[in-house]
Amino acid sequence: MFSDSFKMKLVDDVLYEVYGKIIQRKQGSIDIAGFNSSAEKVDEGTDEAVESENDNVEEELLRDNETRLTSINHHWSESIKSLKKQAAEMLQQSCSKHSKAEIGQNVLVQIPDVDKGRLAPRNILAVVLSEREDLYQLDTSSGVLEKL
Repeated sequence: MFSDSFKMKLVDDVLYEVYGKIIQRKQGSIDIAGFNSSAEKVDEGTDEAVESENDNVEEELLRDNETRLTSINHHWSESIKSLKKQAAEMLQQSCSKHSKAEIGQNVLVQIPDVDKGRLAPRNILAVVLSEREDLYQLDTSSGVLEKL
């Protein structure tokens, strides 16, 4: 019995000549890139089993591993593209929602819930000191804000 994973040739439009061989190896001795089999070996005090199989089995496993890695890389790159698209949409939405502040203008800055106590004010009044790359340096009655 054989499958299309074997190398084969049609002879006289009647017979298939199949190329392959049966190999014997110790159980679990397939080397896959990035897999360290020596780190997982445990001596159980038993004899090692020997498998007899077609030499194409190892090639199929390696091919499946390469296909899996290619699929993972594809999904990873697609997710990065999606994250960049979402970030651009969020930035556009934020720019349309909030108007630009001018230097010297008073602004109301919301204090995050995790940074305030129960009776602390929800907002703090600040003055715009400078702007660099759409980021503002703000001054309050307590001093210049380092970060929000």
